[in-house]
Amino acid sequence: MEVKIIRTQVVVVADREENQYGDTIFHDMEGNEYKLGNKRAHLSDQIVVGRATELGWAHFNNDYIATAKLVEGELPEATKPPGGERTESGKPNHKPSGEERGMWLKELGSMLRCGDIDKTTAHGKLLRHFYYAAMFNVLDIEIKEEEVK
Repeated sequence: MEVKIIRTQVVVVADREENQYGDTIFHDMEGNEYKLGNKRAHLSDQIVVGRATELGWAHFNNDYIATAKLVEGELPEATKPPGGERTESGKPNHKPSGEERGMWLKELGSMLRCGDIDKTTAHGKLLRHFYYAAMFNVLDIEIKEEEVK
């Protein structure tokens, strides 16, 4: 019976080991874990640390690695990361929604209050200033510096 490959994926192998059942367990550079079952032990020589491997996935009850081959030469063109296009500086060209921005501001406030962010450092002072500026903007509060007599 011919195995039908439903998708392929290229990964760069970060580490690999064999478990007590003879399965090859390996991780890619992003930390994702993969298992090459002992029924396909003949493919384990294609899982080399530091090298790119093209995995062919098939399906029988679950998706499984059916083929593996080392990528020779240049790596295939990378897929674009989620989150939209990137600007020249490399930062995502993504404007958060009001809800998303509010969630992150709440998290920043919590981290400042509980001490996860040290408010005595330059970065801590900058984040604290940003947090209060954002809150004052949302609440439409204006603070003016006046000389105290």
